Amino acid sequence: MTSSGTTSKAFINNAGPNFIQSRIIDGENTSDPLYGDWLHNEFLVSIHPPNYPPEPVDFPALTFTTQGIVVMCIPNLLQPPHLRGTNSVYCWSKTSTESTSNPQQEIAKAIVTQYQQCMPKMALAARVNPTINDFKNSLSKIKLQNSSVRTLFHYASHGGPDVSSQYIMLHSPDKQSFDHFPIESVLTATDSCSVHILDCDNAGALINAYRSFISDKADSGIKMDLFAFFACGSRERLPRSPDLPHDVFTSCMTTPARIALLWHSRHYYCFKNGPLRPLNTDLFKSSPNSILDDISLILHRLVEAMAFEVFPPDLFMRVFRTDSSIAHLAANYFLACRMLSFFGVQPKSIPEMPDVSNHSLWHTFDLRLDVALQQLHSPAPDPSLSYTVFLEQSLKTLKHLMNVSTKDISFPGQLTLIPPALTTPSLQAEGSKVLALYIDKSISAVRQMWYFPIAVPLFQMLTSPSCNEYLLLAVAKTLCFMPSARAILREISKETFKTVLSPLLKQENSVFALVIATIYHFENNEAISQLVQNDWSSTILSLFDDSHTDVRLWTLLFVATFVNYIPDRDLMMKTAAKITNLSSDYSPEVRIASLHALCSLIKCDIETEIVKVAKELVHDPNSSVRCELIILLSNATKANPKLLENKDVQLSLVELACDPHPLVKRLMENFTQSVYPSFILQWFSRAILSPIKSLLTDDKLRLSNVQPTISLPARQPNKSMITIGRATSFRLLQTHSVCSSNFTSLFDGNAALFGSNSGEIVYAQWDANVQRSVRISNKQIKHVQCISNSGYPLIISSDSHSNLRFLNSDLQTITAFKLNQNHSLFEFLESDRKLLTFSTLQKNILVYDMKSEKISQTIDSIGDNIQCVRALNHLNDVVAVVSDKKLNFVDLRTNSNVISSPDGLSLFDVAQLDKSANLFAIAHKCGTVSLFDARFNEPIKRYQASPESSPILSFAVQSESGACAIGSSKGVCVIDILGGKRIEYNSVPSLLFSRNLEAVNACCFSPTKFSLAVLQGQSDILFLDDAS
Repeated sequence: MTSSGTTSKAFINNAGPNFIQSRIIDGENTSDPLYGDWLHNEFLVSIHPPNYPPEPVDFPALTFTTQGIVVMCIPNLLQPPHLRGTNSVYCWSKTSTESTSNPQQEIAKAIVTQYQQCMPKMALAARVNPTINDFKNSLSKIKLQNSSVRTLFHYASHGGPDVSSQYIMLHSPDKQSFDHFPIESVLTATDSCSVHILDCDNAGALINAYRSFISDKADSGIKMDLFAFFACGSRERLPRSPDLPHDVFTSCMTTPARIALLWHSRHYYCFKNGPLRPLNTDLFKSSPNSILDDISLILHRLVEAMAFEVFPPDLFMRVFRTDSSIAHLAANYFLACRMLSFFGVQPKSIPEMPDVSNHSLWHTFDLRLDVALQQLHSPAPDPSLSYTVFLEQSLKTLKHLMNVSTKDISFPGQLTLIPPALTTPSLQAEGSKVLALYIDKSISAVRQMWYFPIAVPLFQMLTSPSCNEYLLLAVAKTLCFMPSARAILREISKETFKTVLSPLLKQENSVFALVIATIYHFENNEAISQLVQNDWSSTILSLFDDSHTDVRLWTLLFVATFVNYIPDRDLMMKTAAKITNLSSDYSPEVRIASLHALCSLIKCDIETEIVKVAKELVHDPNSSVRCELIILLSNATKANPKLLENKDVQLSLVELACDPHPLVKRLMENFTQSVYPSFILQWFSRAILSPIKSLLTDDKLRLSNVQPTISLPARQPNKSMITIGRATSFRLLQTHSVCSSNFTSLFDGNAALFGSNSGEIVYAQWDANVQRSVRISNKQIKHVQCISNSGYPLIISSDSHSNLRFLNSDLQTITAFKLNQNHSLFEFLESDRKLLTFSTLQKNILVYDMKSEKISQTIDSIGDNIQCVRALNHLNDVVAVVSDKKLNFVDLRTNSNVISSPDGLSLFDVAQLDKSANLFAIAHKCGTVSLFDARFNEPIKRYQASPESSPILSFAVQSESGACAIGSSKGVCVIDILGGKRIEYNSVPSLLFSRNLEAVNACCFSPTKFSLAVLQGQSDILFLDDAS
């Protein structure tokens, strides 16, 4: 043993073997704060989660355009062939063709063909140059059906008189003149659900007539579901260009790809030199349909994206999600608006729709037209110009945009191309991945998805070879956002579970498949029957034992939706046993879900299981587990009142009624009056809507780990410590009755903190005569400890009834629970997130793993009653345990003593001195303080701090300065244990004379400066401040 000399830093760091070198942790390597997570700050099992489900996307009632009539007035066709002109083109047919014996019949056939190509299920009658009587006869044949059947009326007039404000123009019976026909009659004949297209000069003159008709019907209580597209405004005339068809508006509405390519070629290839020439109408007769189909599809997709950005949501849904025919015509209408604006013509619509003629996405459409023109002129197809390559590039663009953007994203120009990507086999895997990453950004991104036709092709992919984990994530998020979407799964297959879900549940880490199955099976008796009969034992029972926490969690939630409907009694009891076993799971979320699942079985014979979990979980450290236990017991005792006669149940209810957590106590207040619902499924479904993509790349993460956490302040570096000096400033603070075992310092050095005999936590500021107290218990506070907790400071306290509480810096309870075995003292290991509890009357230590909120082990190797337990701040899984005769360093991983100091003087306390965790200050009851080196397992210095007649009453260490404070009945002595300097405080100056110090029952140092707070007796706190 070394009795003198100075211990240098070199000696401390370099001497001898270091048994705990492998356990030293980096002080900068901090983890997320304890209790800063979603489960402890937001999750409440008895309250429905706010804002869940999110506000849904409202889909209007579907309609189907199944019948229609086209009326075309083209007087020129009544002329002999040689008088019709040479360039008149209607419906892509030249009226001057000599071989056409009946041009009216030819054009009528052409317009029907055009509509059949885009609306194949519509029955259409076409009349070219009919008389009024012919038209009346055609109107009378329209079958007025239910409100979901829409009728199309298409009127085109080229060369006849203008329409007026109330009338369209039709041929007189002799076809020598024109007669007026009231538009109101047409509106009446086509019923309240219709779509009208009017392609003629001055078409906008009819708009007021339409509006008046709609208003009159509304006054009569009839809601009109009417769309109308007008080729131009009032007093406007349609262009007559020799390079374009005469029916430009009709061509846009029925054959958008052809007219777009023709128009584009006239704009971009108006040059005399070079190999490319403007297109002519005959070319389309031999052009590949695939080119035209791709142009039509990209037009519709891009127009929807433009409309999404500028339309009110309800109008967007009405136009693009009510009727596929309306969506098709609306997209074509906007193409017409863009083309005709070149001539100063502005088409109109009912309902009025915002203009998108100048939207930037038209540039993308123009580029696709460039590609199509190149393909039309190319002798061989170029794969690099294909539509598939375009979609692939769009997916890459969207991924890049997501990487450089915040979570509040909106990229409709790329999102609108997801549907064709999901239906292209070579792009399905990448398309589902990009979609999953997109909607994982925020709930807003999920909502955006629903405005586009993505859900159906996405769900259909569940049966394809391209089904991957990103697809499952996307489907799970989609269902959690709008649970009613499970109807889509039922439409995909009549045996959805057998053909779709069962294979997915057998995959490794099937958590998202379980989410899908849970929402799909909810209240679906047919699916339940299929599951129980075919796949229960082979598919479901094994999932209870899965190594992944979220799989076990969602298996319980899945089973809870229907377990009480299992007809097989033996199978039900096997399931109940699996559920009960998970009530002791290390994950608090799984324990909560286990109780939730048991609650689904309360009408079955599971009294034994209920009693078992009540005994095990009544003191569970997680308050939500205890709340869910109350819900289980409340519902179970109402279903079976005899349970209240069980002594274990009675004892559990008494313990819960005295629970230290306010929410648990509040639930118990109405235990006999109310049946509490549990909202576990809703909370975890809501959790799926948070950004969770990291679960796919890190197997160690679980769902609760990636939920939004509390906002933490920026970490501040600790202030440099000053060396010990004589105190010249004294302040005496009269305060509460303080318990000497719980005197400590707030982690930031702002105040001394202590608990009182009356159950209060009290702040006493170092630099001001200020106190603040909050009563947290009606029992004596036994111990308090402050932890910095990665910037989210916590105060831990226990009372004489073994109730432990975690408080935030505002002294509000975060969580609370009762310690087992009547323990009331504790030490928290901040680096390991472990809580060690003990009693001075017992020889064992209980170790709580606060990450799982569960007792993880019991330490029985001490062999003597325990004086105190001290954390070693820079070590993992090692603690110092002081008994009466020994100092033990216990390795929590092996549950064994790594070092036991030799028997000697009776011990009082121990404190760590340096970051290398080798040097310790040991206080002995006889008044001696030793400098102990763990490397040699012996003291290297020893000081007599107080006379043997005045045994130690209190002990504190400031490790940064090496100062030890030893309180006794004679005052307090401060020793520099490394350098040997010593200062005694036996009295303090007062106004007229010095005042002797009373017995110092507790003391603590400020962690940010040399300042010492001492407790005299049970009520006076004396602050000794550094002279500098």
